[in-house]
Amino acid sequence: MEYGRVGDQPPLDPQIIAEFMAFVSESARTLARCSDELDTRGREAAARIFEHSHNLKGIGSTFGFSLLTDVADNLCRYIKYVGPTPDFRTDVVKAHVDAIIRIIDTPMPGDGGPEGERLLARLQVLAGY
Repeated sequence: MEYGRVGDQPPLDPQIIAEFMAFVSESARTLARCSDELDTRGREAAARIFEHSHNLKGIGSTFGFSLLTDVADNLCRYIKYVGPTPDFRTDVVKAHVDAIIRIIDTPMPGDGGPEGERLLARLQVLAGY
């Protein structure tokens, strides 16, 4: 899949794609920092992770990164629905953050193919979906 191309739409300008990649890369680094703070800052860190994941969820599909959208959506749902309960597990959040970093750093546009499918399935099982 070509970056910045969704379906039969014309590809986006390379400068816009570069800005997108810089933005999502910085967002992934912020997620990693917040993830490192989960054990000490708990719900506050989880709220920041939710905010950044929600932004990534929205922008991923726009630029042809549907796997990023799916993983970020799973993470948002986990934090929203499981976060307030005693069943909340930081390892589930950290696994999603690690997956987002991998999707961006590799990069894995589109649905990530068979590798993306396996990654998403593992995260869904881990999160209890």
